[in-house]
Amino acid sequence: MRPALLLGLALPATLVLAPACAAAQANALERGAEVAQRFCYACHDGEEKPGQNPLLPRLDERRFGSPADAYSSIGRLAEVNGAMTLPFSGTDEDRRALAAWLADAAQRGARARGAPARRAVGLAIGVTGAAIFVALRGRKRRAP
Repeated sequence: MRPALLLGLALPATLVLAPACAAAQANALERGAEVAQRFCYACHDGEEKPGQNPLLPRLDERRFGSPADAYSSIGRLAEVNGAMTLPFSGTDEDRRALAAWLADAAQRGARARGAPARRAVGLAIGVTGAAIFVALRGRKRRAP
């Protein structure tokens, strides 16, 4: 089959499936937030400023950075943190939704914590580039 024909067949499917996947992801995250509200915030709520996610600063991206890692960590809460003595008591569907929500929150938290460092590196690169530009420009003017 010709690549153009394959692309012609795949593109409409992509246009139909992409919004459906995004909607499913949004629904999973919404359901995960509801599960967190029921199972996690009984102990974690009220620890941070109002309107902030009290779990976000605690979510280690190595343990919760993917839904699979988060799912595994939910199954061994006492190992993850000795203070969490109660096991997760929701259904497997609840656990999967919570894992998706925790992974998303861990990734957002990692990006937020990394943002100042990325800005500092960007600023350093920009300043260095400007200094090099000025130095090279000055050399060109001095040359006979």
